[in-house]
Amino acid sequence: MNFPHPSSRKLLLAALAAGLVLTSWPTGLHAQVPLSPDEGAAVVLNAGRRAYNEKQFPVAAERFREFLKVAPNHKDAPAGRYGLGLALLDWLLARLLDKQAVLGRELLAADALEARWYAVLLFLLFLLLLVVVVVIAAAVSSPRY
Repeated sequence: MNFPHPSSRKLLLAALAAGLVLTSWPTGLHAQVPLSPDEGAAVVLNAGRRAYNEKQFPVAAERFREFLKVAPNHKDAPAGRYGLGLALLDWLLARLLDKQAVLGRELLAADALEARWYAVLLFLLFLLLLVVVVVIAAAVSSPRY
């Protein structure tokens, strides 16, 4: 770049240096206020929810357990228990379906008649698991007198 005056180059360099200093200046000059126990528990609960939404079920289950350990009497403790149950159930179903896919590939290589019986058996086992989950959910949600 050709500058008409030597002082304009110094002015440009000074402006760039000032911009660099101002953009890298720490923005948190005030002291950070520590979180209250309720706010800290809410952060852990939200981390579990985020992990569940991202389909990271083992991480979500661990965060929900941590939340329930830290704040068992928190106002959102029922939501933490519910999230833990969902995370564990979805984790189990994901592992079961993954094993079913592996078993299905192995069965395709086996005898066709034998493979059909294994597929029927696997389907019945899956239905049994579904019935057990529904019964448990109904028992948990029913009022106790």
